[in-house]
Amino acid sequence: MFIFKYYAIIPLLLQLFIGSCKKEPIGITQNFKILSVGTFGGSICEWQTNDAKQIWNDSIRQDSVTLQITTCGVSSMGFSSNTEKNIPWQIQNAKTFDVYILWCSTNDTWAGEIGEIGTTDLTTQSGGLLKSIELIKSRNESAIIVLFTSLPVFSSEEDYASIKKLPQYVDAQKQFCEVYNIPCLDQFSLSRLNINNYDAYYIPDKVHLTNIGYCFVASLQASFLRQVFKNAR
Repeated sequence: MFIFKYYAIIPLLLQLFIGSCKKEPIGITQNFKILSVGTFGGSICEWQTNDAKQIWNDSIRQDSVTLQITTCGVSSMGFSSNTEKNIPWQIQNAKTFDVYILWCSTNDTWAGEIGEIGTTDLTTQSGGLLKSIELIKSRNESAIIVLFTSLPVFSSEEDYASIKKLPQYVDAQKQFCEVYNIPCLDQFSLSRLNINNYDAYYIPDKVHLTNIGYCFVASLQASFLRQVFKNAR
């Protein structure tokens, strides 16, 4: 599909448009609880920067917790089985974690339909989501599972025409989490990224984030994760 033609140059663009964030060393002592964390999704997940991960740890270590983060996302992948190394595949082929973060992308908007909540049709977003939850629980019944909704995108390129359907996919992500009691961070709304400010956070394709963009959303994610971990105690 022609949507892939941008992916070869996106890593180069990330290097050109990279920013910086304040970094502090992680103070790990024997008094810290260590949680292994796996992140699963598409390129937005795969390209999360070290600065953004540092923000998670800088926030969460206030509660004497430190995270060992493994990025398992694969570019161009979503929940639908129409994407070869989709999120269920990523979960099956990764080690077992204490925390699973399902980071929704835009890829299901072109790869598959939304699907009814509870469907077992793996070509749909909902079917892939349900399969992901089942796989996680089969590997670690006590795992903490959270979902980050898709972020807004602002491209008007023809290759991204399917992304016009993204709000409906985000609504379905939130509805799924409500039904299955999965903590959900509505990045699409709470990030307040919009047509007036996106250029400060996105690379020129208007779909993927710069390092500054990752750091911006990382603060929101860290606050959310911190609350989730407190509730799980």
